[in-house]
Amino acid sequence: MRTRTTFFVGLSVLLCLFLAPWPARAGGRIPLILYRGSAQGRVVFDHQTHASKGLRCNDCHTDFDHTGKALFFTRKQGLITFEDHHTATKCFACHNGEGAAVKNAPYDGRGAFNNCQGCHRTTNRWSFLHVVAFSAPNPSGIRFTTNLIWLPIIAGLFFIAGHALYVAFVAGPKEFVKSEPLMAASSIPEQVPRHSLAARIFHWIMAASILVLFTAFLPKVGVPFDWALYHGIAGIVLTVCILFHFIHSSFFLDFRSIWPDKTDLLDATHRTFRFLRKPAPAPAKFAKYPLENKLYHLGVMLTGLTIIGTGLFMMKRVHTIFFSRTPYLFTDAAWGYMYVLHGLAIVCLVALVMVHAYMGFRLEKRPITRSMIFGWMSRDFYLEEHDPKRWALKQPMPSQKK
Repeated sequence: MRTRTTFFVGLSVLLCLFLAPWPARAGGRIPLILYRGSAQGRVVFDHQTHASKGLRCNDCHTDFDHTGKALFFTRKQGLITFEDHHTATKCFACHNGEGAAVKNAPYDGRGAFNNCQGCHRTTNRWSFLHVVAFSAPNPSGIRFTTNLIWLPIIAGLFFIAGHALYVAFVAGPKEFVKSEPLMAASSIPEQVPRHSLAARIFHWIMAASILVLFTAFLPKVGVPFDWALYHGIAGIVLTVCILFHFIHSSFFLDFRSIWPDKTDLLDATHRTFRFLRKPAPAPAKFAKYPLENKLYHLGVMLTGLTIIGTGLFMMKRVHTIFFSRTPYLFTDAAWGYMYVLHGLAIVCLVALVMVHAYMGFRLEKRPITRSMIFGWMSRDFYLEEHDPKRWALKQPMPSQKK
């Protein structure tokens, strides 16, 4: 039954890979242009948005539909002066103060004088976040492209398919070295406590905040969504969750239980040799957390702290209820590297979340998943997978005894 299910999981993922919209060639997405915008705030011009409305290169870089309106006669010409705002040229042939930015939009003679916020978006509270987070060039010329978001998705699908097929057709049954329990099985409660209520609440709030953060990609795939405000709030919620988790795990839980130890590293060596069909002893049963859980926690910790650290600095570039705007905190080059680091950390987090969701739904992992919902795992699973010497249970309370 497990083999059949795993086979169809792997086959389905391979089909998704075949049908997935693979990223275009490098440089396939037309880049953004960022104008300083003087004191009014920066202006972002997105070629891709205009192309999606049906505009062609020659519509703006030569005569606009042969009407004689002078727009951008050369592809490198981008200087826009204050006087241009009340002419029918350049951007203002369409962006005419009425909020309409469509092909052949009539010019009403007012330019953009009455609608500064329509283009100078950086003066808004959250709107500049989409510039600094994704695809936006900056004065340093260093930027992060959202085409990379397909990389973790495709890599994650390949991993899921490969792992599912490996478990179905290559991997044998689990084998552990025999260990003597510290207590009789009858003295172990039928429901072994694994996660406290506080830990579970933290986990699901953090998961929800990460999913909200991912909605920032929706406009990039054609789903209109005013995500910036929710993105900032979710980032603050995630930051508070991480601070709570650090205090809770350091002073109220076994802080060392989530970090790899010598036994984990030795067992990893044995498992690698056995995978390569070389003789090696069977690995020991797991502690409270298997090595893969510990490594996953380490990966999420590094990516999460990177996202939070860079995100908090990036919020200094916009007006928010938390910080005053300080766009000159770093040099342009430093800001550019920070944007790229923020984007790459998000790309890594996407892959980690995909793998985490896949493992959580696997049949053999469901007792661990249920423990994150209900807080306990069964006695049989505890004795089968975990070593009581490495994960010693507290003396059960009388109410837990059956």
